[in-house]
Amino acid sequence: MKRNDEELKKLLKRLPKMEDTKSKSDWYEAVADRSKPGKRKKNPRLMPVLSTLAALLVLVIAIPLFLQVVNQNKQMHESSDSSSSSTPEESAESKASDDKAFTLQSKEAPQESSEELQDLLISVRSGTMDTSVYSNEKTDVIIPVTFVPESEKQSDQVIPITESGLSNNLSDKFKLSYDQKSAVATAQFFSKDVEEEQAFIEAVRWEAEPLHAEKIKIKRPEQSDKQSKTQEVKPVSSQRYIFQLYQYKAELPKFFIPVKIDEHSSMQQALDQLHAPSRKKHVSAAVPDHVELKTVDREADTLMIEVRHGKWADRQEAFTTLQAVLLTAKQFGYKNVKFLNMGFTELGGYQVNKPIEVPDSFNPYVKSSSNQ
Repeated sequence: MKRNDEELKKLLKRLPKMEDTKSKSDWYEAVADRSKPGKRKKNPRLMPVLSTLAALLVLVIAIPLFLQVVNQNKQMHESSDSSSSSTPEESAESKASDDKAFTLQSKEAPQESSEELQDLLISVRSGTMDTSVYSNEKTDVIIPVTFVPESEKQSDQVIPITESGLSNNLSDKFKLSYDQKSAVATAQFFSKDVEEEQAFIEAVRWEAEPLHAEKIKIKRPEQSDKQSKTQEVKPVSSQRYIFQLYQYKAELPKFFIPVKIDEHSSMQQALDQLHAPSRKKHVSAAVPDHVELKTVDREADTLMIEVRHGKWADRQEAFTTLQAVLLTAKQFGYKNVKFLNMGFTELGGYQVNKPIEVPDSFNPYVKSSSNQ
């Protein structure tokens, strides 16, 4: 529908009147403000991006500083020998529960000192060393002794071996020969007493042990016709032993003594028996009652053992425990032992926080004219 000009004019006149109350100066100032630079609207997406970049910059600066502080604290902790565990390995192993409420590294270990510890092991046996096997008066305790030349083991005072409570030299009562080609050791002896005869068999085993004999033959005469009778016995390597301590008097040196256990015993069963008391005179456990030993892992020829303990009486107590475990692990074919939660980083020359090699021999004693 078309409208003419007159009708449009009438319609426009009906619209409400619009009045501009602003002056020209007001309009000028408004337009001037709009035309000024720097008044553009900010991009709302820019602020989150800037915030993220700032946070990343803080992290890049803060993380290296934090790691440096942590490493410094860790080094200070390891050198102080406190009984608080800080390594991941020790923290992982401490999760095992215990009904006896053993205290782990929470109890303070004795501090490092220059005190000389009695070392009962020989790391590497040389060709100048000799083994003799002794017993006590009742011949119910067998004590292998490795004689070391004075040039290889310095000592201020050499006590005659007979004054150390080792009164009976069983090695003097039999003759041992070794055929290296066949790896057979042969011992010939005389004995009337049944108990003494069993003691001699153990003495032959331990005197032949450094030779790594695969077979041991024992020859003894029969009482009737004096004809030699041969008996074959198993070597030490095919037996199972734990180790206890023999000390005749408090002021005299200690010796490790092998104690035969069931040949089917596991490593854990052997560790459990290390702190078992002994009924024999002058014999005691090599591991104190407040210590519990747990096999954690086996990796090739390395055994990992967790040591749960209360407060060590002294460094010698911890050192003897460590050495008794090393000797026992050797009997089960292990080459190295890693100790967890021992409470020391260094003990008697051993770096306790690293795998320790099992010894070649034990019970070193200075070879002198009085001990021949």
